[in-house]
Amino acid sequence: MVFANHGFRFRNHKCFGEEWQGFERIYPVNVIIGKNSAGKSSLLDLVERALAGGAWGHDVSTELPRELRLHKKLTVEDINAVFPMRELPEDDYGTTFDFGMRFCGEEAQWTPQERDSSGLVARERTLRSVGSYTAFHGGCGAPGPPSAGALWTNLEKYLFDPFMGHHFVRLTSERDVRPEPASGELDVDPNGRGATNLIRNYLTSAELPHDLVEESMLDGLNEIFESDAYFTRIMTKHDKNETWEVFLEEDGKPLVRLSDSGSGLKTVLLVLTFLYLVPHSKNPKEPDKYFFGFEELENNLHPALQRRLFRYLRNFADEHGSHFFLTTHSNVVIDMFSQDDDAQILHVQREDGQATVHQVSTYAQQRAILDDLAVRASDLLQSNCIVWLEGPSDRLYFNRWVELWTDGELREGSHYQCVFYGGSLLAHYTAEELGASVDDLVEVLRVNCHAILMADSDRSEAGSELKPRLARIAEEMDDTQMYCWVTAGREVENYIPVEATRALLDDEGFEPVGPFDSYPEQINAARGRKTFDKVGHANAVKKHFTKAMLEETADLAERLEEVCEKIREWN
Repeated sequence: MVFANHGFRFRNHKCFGEEWQGFERIYPVNVIIGKNSAGKSSLLDLVERALAGGAWGHDVSTELPRELRLHKKLTVEDINAVFPMRELPEDDYGTTFDFGMRFCGEEAQWTPQERDSSGLVARERTLRSVGSYTAFHGGCGAPGPPSAGALWTNLEKYLFDPFMGHHFVRLTSERDVRPEPASGELDVDPNGRGATNLIRNYLTSAELPHDLVEESMLDGLNEIFESDAYFTRIMTKHDKNETWEVFLEEDGKPLVRLSDSGSGLKTVLLVLTFLYLVPHSKNPKEPDKYFFGFEELENNLHPALQRRLFRYLRNFADEHGSHFFLTTHSNVVIDMFSQDDDAQILHVQREDGQATVHQVSTYAQQRAILDDLAVRASDLLQSNCIVWLEGPSDRLYFNRWVELWTDGELREGSHYQCVFYGGSLLAHYTAEELGASVDDLVEVLRVNCHAILMADSDRSEAGSELKPRLARIAEEMDDTQMYCWVTAGREVENYIPVEATRALLDDEGFEPVGPFDSYPEQINAARGRKTFDKVGHANAVKKHFTKAMLEETADLAERLEEVCEKIREWN
């Protein structure tokens, strides 16, 4: 992530007041969620202004001066670039690099100034704060060696305009693709006006690559629509009045006018136009120089199509280095990106007329988001499938098994959602039919009727009885057609193939763990340790799993076949 340590904040813009609000960090995918009129679109204004550079001026609605600040967490690379390794005249401070390292990990803030006619930012810059330093301007007013003034000037120059050469393009929620007269202009408005003409130009002009439409956009269209439709051609045709329109050819069917199609298809085509044609029509043309702001793409898209569209954007970010800022009301988006290390979810809330932004980092906050969206928190993000697991290590195993078993077809966030219950908490869950009176118990069916539960049997020998709470849950889930998976052996770890453990330990002599023996104890004995890191071990050993190993492990193959079939059925 090129801008992983950068961010920007603003204040006094529309519903945002005196408090600084914005993006603490910039991720490849930035999801902005909240109620109508909470301020989601205003955050896109911030991104647009940050990339444009320069002062912002007054907000005509509030008559207050709008302010923008950029910030960056300083890294060793930054310090090394600005503070060369040379001795300072003042003995107390060591080398310039030593002095600079005092600020490694601290946040630098500055105000962008207007770019001049050449595109460069004006020479005057203000570095707001670095660590304990509160005000720098040309190196003045800061405690430290007198010779540090020139270093602060260098730091200002180094940080001054990180987004120069990058562009922001925006697609609003009120959008359409309409018939248009021919024009040599290649601009597309945020509402989609100009898209038909841009597509026509790329299909008919000898100076523009038509393969961006006939291959890149067409392939994207078919990848997103998948089994819903298969298109063989995108073309433009004009009527007697020389008004051009986009037509789609579907396999074995007559040509379809885009104007006769639903708004969902138009949205997908507009997104692809913005991804492939808009950047190419500008300078620079590289997608990694673009920040895309897409508003409410989920409108008029059914959930499966939403997932495929957002997955396409996620893959595009990976492949091209682009950044996405997505405003949404869709809980499908939360499902997909809540577990993604390269994505963040920002919750915009409005109280007493003032908007605030918070990055979602806990499940409790996710529940608050669902309340804001008028989605029952008990629907648990309305995932297609909920997989209840005892803890984080079980999630690592489950996801890796499913990935191997389906060759990457099924994935958490897109097809199912893992939720932790903690083994002893089973006594507080019930799967009795809805409406049953069970005081102080969480009803699993109220969370999601498409539920899978994987639980340790905790058996110490074959044939021994399950603990009462687990037996009760298993019976209740079977009665409701949900799926309960009680491990064949003692714990989930007993499913770990011995070949994977041997590969991890680099010990071909490691003896297989019996189905009812303690896997952690045997690992500790082999390593000479007293404690067992379940999550750390799971992260390490799962890398050695193969599908062939799973096929030979207890009832794992049978269980995975049934579980994956359930997940497919519920998707």
